[in-house]
Amino acid sequence: MKLIKVLGVAVVMLIGLGVLGLWWSTQTNSGESLPRIAHAGGGYNEQTYTNSHEALDANANHYDLFEIDFVWASDGELVCIHDWAHSAELWLGREYDPPPTTPEFLQAVKAHSGITSCTIRSLITWLDANPTKKIVTDIKEDNLRGLELISELDPKFAERFVPQIYQPQEFPVAEALGFNEIIWTLYQYPGTPDQVLQEVADMDLFAVTMPTVRAVGELPTLLGDAGISTYVHTINDIDEAEAFFHAQGIDGIYTDWLQAR
Repeated sequence: MKLIKVLGVAVVMLIGLGVLGLWWSTQTNSGESLPRIAHAGGGYNEQTYTNSHEALDANANHYDLFEIDFVWASDGELVCIHDWAHSAELWLGREYDPPPTTPEFLQAVKAHSGITSCTIRSLITWLDANPTKKIVTDIKEDNLRGLELISELDPKFAERFVPQIYQPQEFPVAEALGFNEIIWTLYQYPGTPDQVLQEVADMDLFAVTMPTVRAVGELPTLLGDAGISTYVHTINDIDEAEAFFHAQGIDGIYTDWLQAR
């Protein structure tokens, strides 16, 4: 009987390890490398969009780049949540208009959800403890003011933050602030593929990232031919990731986790 119990526990552990292997897989089914950015800090406890310290710590051994959502608290601080409407209702128990202060935000998310959400200041502390990691910013409003704040708060900002810009005119400002690696994300840009190609000719980018609806067209191939790396968001299925790599020429993905069907 004891042997049966031990074997049962072992099977459960192996199954669990297999699931974790799928969640944090670094390769497609064909064995190719899979460059990935952890979306909103990466999945945590089967949840997405937590933007939490728990997610960062749980995924720290499996990603080097972590995309984080930022919005402005009423006291002028950047805090880590997707928005003050749907996400606030989910993680804080209510929508906010106007936004709360930073202490009110942190207290509400901890009380309602039990997670420890981050602020730009706590993220800088986390980066001090995790020097090989980088944060990809997704600042929902007043992006350039947010990037300026980051450059003022963190002496190592150029090495540790990869800002996303939303419009081409933001690039020279971000570059002038001193950021070394910049991503142009297209989810707010309405231009055609030809317009994108015209704009990237004047930018030295880390990558262009786009939603899946734009990645199924010709744009990834055109950018690849121009020597520009491309990412797509948000992909959580290994087969879908492989299809984007092979059929569309995408170089990397934003993901919460990767699972087989």
